[in-house]
Amino acid sequence: MAMIINIEPTAARDLALLAENSGRKSLVVGVDIGATNTRVVIKARGRPHVPLCKFKAQRVSTLYRGFREAAEVLFSALPDCIVVAACIDAAGPIAADKSNVEITNWKDKGDRTLRLHDLPKALFPAGRVRLLNDLEACCYGILALNKDGELPNYFKPLWGQQQAKLNPNHYLVVACGTGLGVGILLRDETVRGSGFRVLPVEFGHTLITFKGPNHPDTPGDMGLYNFISNKIYEGKEGVEFEDVCSGRGLERAYQFHAGPNAKPLNAGEIGKLSVEGDAAAKEAAYSHYKLLIRAAQNTCVGLQCKGVLLCGGNQVNNSKFVRENAGRLREEFLQHPKRSWLEPVTMLQQETDTNANLLGALFMAEGLAETPVAAALKKLRARY
Repeated sequence: MAMIINIEPTAARDLALLAENSGRKSLVVGVDIGATNTRVVIKARGRPHVPLCKFKAQRVSTLYRGFREAAEVLFSALPDCIVVAACIDAAGPIAADKSNVEITNWKDKGDRTLRLHDLPKALFPAGRVRLLNDLEACCYGILALNKDGELPNYFKPLWGQQQAKLNPNHYLVVACGTGLGVGILLRDETVRGSGFRVLPVEFGHTLITFKGPNHPDTPGDMGLYNFISNKIYEGKEGVEFEDVCSGRGLERAYQFHAGPNAKPLNAGEIGKLSVEGDAAAKEAAYSHYKLLIRAAQNTCVGLQCKGVLLCGGNQVNNSKFVRENAGRLREEFLQHPKRSWLEPVTMLQQETDTNANLLGALFMAEGLAETPVAAALKKLRARY
């Protein structure tokens, strides 16, 4: 039976380099489970990470098969290596006992719960594997980039401080994709290394707020609000920020601004048209980002965050539009009775693509590898 995994082009070379170095036997594994593709990387201490493989999976049974094949490739190239820790990120809620995750961006609802005890132990050592929500992993990826001084290579300021770096403050992390992911980097000097704790939250599901009844934006905001409430809630529920600040939300906003006779477009098509100057697409994109900024505004006031990071591949794709509208969006951000609290806040946007989720999974796995239990595991396995 043919393998389902696609081995990365550089994997053979990179694994050969690790094989030549007898001191690189202990490895960590990072996995990013996406809506379509799953990626597996490995890393030895003090060395760059090695992309091992990627494969398509939208069922857990396929996922397990891909992991078994990845283990076969790894241990064929490095028969003496030991995986001492691993981390997997996926979209969906992590169980309270951290033992499983339901992968919510897969269509097949019957086979989408990943359980730790079903993973191949050679690649995922028992007791040394962590599951992360995808936005949680993104937060750890940002911490990894910041630690290595790489954050300015991927994030640029829209306003506020002149360079992308994390100062000793709380930060809000938001990413628009299938939904609206939100996380908090809580400044905590007791945390070794990064100085931050990661708090995954669900603020994307809070209800949209409005400006005053006499503000000129309010009628248009209410029109969009009522359109979306009627479309998805039969007008019986309020509208969540995620209902507009997501790929599906952008499509709804376009339907509202373009009118009932307009051809339906997907989020990518709308984003492209907005940059090209299409009036309805520009209005839809601005409504999308205006409400994203309003969601960030409320969270920054409530949690006293002094910085916001707009993350993800969609943000990179839309970065030109956002930068062109940065002045309007900043005024939107400051439109609040607590304006003075918001004026010092820095807004950073991702403008260069990278898989922050995968970097975050590796960052967590390396942290697990440094614990006393992992050290004891390395010594025990070295005897046999």
